Amino acid sequence: MTPSGSSGGSPSVGGMLLLFALFAALGGPLVFVIWETINQVLTGNLGAVRLAWFVPAAIAFGVLLFTLGRVLRRWSAGD
Repeated sequence: MTPSGSSGGSPSVGGMLLLFALFAALGGPLVFVIWETINQVLTGNLGAVRLAWFVPAAIAFGVLLFTLGRVLRRWSAGD
């Protein structure tokens, strides 16, 4: 099932908006953690706690991007 409620095919506009809103809601905080960690590393303030947040955030963001790419590829193929 796609977020549009149909089982495949081209998505509705509502389904696409729902997907992008979900991506922004989940991806925004992950980008913030990754961005702030990179800023702290570049300024020389590196802490173990920050790295403990960075690694899972980077992995989760990669998984989120991979999943979004698969959904968009499936929608563009029209399957």
